[in-house]
Amino acid sequence: MAPPRIRRTLVVGLLSALVLAVWTGPAKGQRPTNGRGIYQEQLRVELDKQQAAAREIGLDAGGWLSFGLFHYDDILGQDHTLRQYQLRLWASYTLSGVHNFYVRGLTGYDDWNSGDNPSGGRGDDYEDPDVERAWYRFDYSRLIRNQTGQDPRLGFSVEVGRNFHEIGTGLVLALPLDAVRITGHLGDWQLTALLAKTIEKTPNIDDSPAVSTHMKRCFYGGEVRSPGFDRHEPFVYYLCQSDHTEEWSEEWFQEYNYDSSYL
Repeated sequence: MAPPRIRRTLVVGLLSALVLAVWTGPAKGQRPTNGRGIYQEQLRVELDKQQAAAREIGLDAGGWLSFGLFHYDDILGQDHTLRQYQLRLWASYTLSGVHNFYVRGLTGYDDWNSGDNPSGGRGDDYEDPDVERAWYRFDYSRLIRNQTGQDPRLGFSVEVGRNFHEIGTGLVLALPLDAVRITGHLGDWQLTALLAKTIEKTPNIDDSPAVSTHMKRCFYGGEVRSPGFDRHEPFVYYLCQSDHTEEWSEEWFQEYNYDSSYL
């Protein structure tokens, strides 16, 4: 049981620098953002591992300052150099291991060499402050364990908010989403249900100019897993995706909708 007095812990990790330099050499035919995409995915994995420490009760807070250096040739063979600075501040609160809250904000600054910014205009870009992660999780299994000392045969947790979500092995869905996710277990079977939508400013999977910078897609589906054999984990999932993205400019003879289902 949680102690009667709330214990507050302030963990200050501010200015804990995560530094990674990415050199993308001459790679004609590749999109210039490939190196940045790899870097951002590596950074996301490391940061999400540290989202909220498992604890009975308490308040934590901190932050990271990260730096990335990118040098690449575009499709025309012209050099581009970017220094990217990103600041993230986060806070989490846990009560009895049952109620978990987490929020993480992001702001940044892209420092391009003169004339290197592919978007043109002024050379450097400021990233407006944004909520990168924000969720609440209720753990029913932990609640029953606290009350009885045993895990329930049918247990579950519910998470609501903005987080990174995957289905299957991540081939059909691996994105930050605003979602409701229910994760449960029945004996050894692991069950997942997902209802979600994309964050609108997420770059579209369709890079056509009318829709490339934004997308509005809705997802729903579920997954069942079994521990199975010693070195294998059989699973099955169904995922449906519905595209509601609006085009920046209406084109009479072109549609950009992409709806899909996966089993």
